[in-house]
Amino acid sequence: MSGRTLVLNSSGEPHSIIPHDEAIVLVLSEKAFMVEGSGVIFHSPSIEVEAPSVLQLNRYVKLPASRRSVMLTRKNVCARDRHVCAYGDEDHPGDTMDHIIPKAKGGEHSWLNVVCSCRHHNQQKGRKTLEELGWELKYEPFRPHGIGVYLRSLNPQPDWEKYLV
Repeated sequence: MSGRTLVLNSSGEPHSIIPHDEAIVLVLSEKAFMVEGSGVIFHSPSIEVEAPSVLQLNRYVKLPASRRSVMLTRKNVCARDRHVCAYGDEDHPGDTMDHIIPKAKGGEHSWLNVVCSCRHHNQQKGRKTLEELGWELKYEPFRPHGIGVYLRSLNPQPDWEKYLV
């Protein structure tokens, strides 16, 4: 089974995730260079090559418009917020999406009005506002740009985190 490699565009922005064998071909054909190694060694009769964990393309490759914006979904909200509940502590990892200002009270379905929440706090909050409950957000929501949030939702390797901002 082949591992995975994070591909960065020549600008340093995340581009995609590809299998190790494809990454090795890009490096050997000098279309990309290794930024971080994976420790996985591929052997052929004539050479040994370490598979990159992260590689960077030598030329900029434009992403299709559909991959430059991030859809507002529960999975992407939780990936943006790193599965941290906006209302609780570390004992409650986030796995649901909650509207800060409830839709029933005129809140929009937008990146700036949704956060990741654990089921416990989501049920507790219900259709109430933060002011009614006396709660505060642990972090401010933001509209993500680029493909980083999507790639973060694909179970990234720990050493990729600094590239998926």
